[in-house]
Amino acid sequence: MKNLLYIVALLFSYDLFAQSAVNPWHDVPKISKKSLDTLLNHSPKSFEYEVTDIYDSISNIPDDDTERLFIVQLLKEKGFQITNWGRGNWMMGPRIISIDMQKDKYNCQVSKLYYSNDTGYEDKTLYKVTEGVKCHRQ
Repeated sequence: MKNLLYIVALLFSYDLFAQSAVNPWHDVPKISKKSLDTLLNHSPKSFEYEVTDIYDSISNIPDDDTERLFIVQLLKEKGFQITNWGRGNWMMGPRIISIDMQKDKYNCQVSKLYYSNDTGYEDKTLYKVTEGVKCHRQ
């Protein structure tokens, strides 16, 4: 029994280490959409947040031509321009989309993150979807 508890504790600590090593958003504070809008209006020098309440879980990832990012739209409304973008796979899910934006001396990176949430059924995988934003004023 003692060995079993030791193994469970070891696996739990490894899982925490693995999450922070492969997920760059692991230690980033989580906020709501409403808090993000307030944050953008007050323009601090730099900030980094993951917004967790934008989307419900989904079963299919949209095609690139129909993909939309909520935070990108908010930043566009505030005068930001897209300067670069990319997409790929990441360790915590099947897709990450990153968009670089700029306005005056502000540089921001917005990422849409699809986390895998395997239900145990091949055709029933759900994806938790969040967006992260990192901004810095030069």
